[in-house]
Amino acid sequence: MMQAAELVLSVLGSSAKPLDGRTAIQKIVYFASIKTGVDVGYTPHFYGPYSSVVAQTVENLESTGYITEKSRLTTHDRIMYSYSLSDDGAEMVDLIRKRERNNYMKAKKVVDTCRKIVKNNINVLAWAAKVYFLLSQKGSEISYDEVVEKGKQFGWQLSSKEIDSGAKLLVGLGLARKS
Repeated sequence: MMQAAELVLSVLGSSAKPLDGRTAIQKIVYFASIKTGVDVGYTPHFYGPYSSVVAQTVENLESTGYITEKSRLTTHDRIMYSYSLSDDGAEMVDLIRKRERNNYMKAKKVVDTCRKIVKNNINVLAWAAKVYFLLSQKGSEISYDEVVEKGKQFGWQLSSKEIDSGAKLLVGLGLARKS
């Protein structure tokens, strides 16, 4: 069974360019964890589902030299972190790709779909993750109004536009269907 570090490395190794933003990594790994069945303990958080396991794993992989973290100041004076594989990380991904081919390919498909449909936009990734989290809590079909109301329980204010944007990605990922 794939472990958290292998999942994070698979996500980064599947990306054609560095992934920008801790939120993007959290959300893309969230969707990859759903597709692969790797439980990394996501719980509700301000920006949607969050995993302290994923955050710690990214930190550990960076401190051990498997991934590189670069930071830059955004136009809003915030720090944007960018993540990519080091040479050692790329070697590790080659091993994972061979040993965990099926799960690696599932993670790659998530990465490719997020890039293709929403260009890894952290807002849309967060909206989609929130909507999916709410759908998964319900266990059955859920209406727009229920998504909005249930979201408020977690402090999430979701507009119809945000729900629609998130739903489009979820359909692309095969996590929701058009009715």
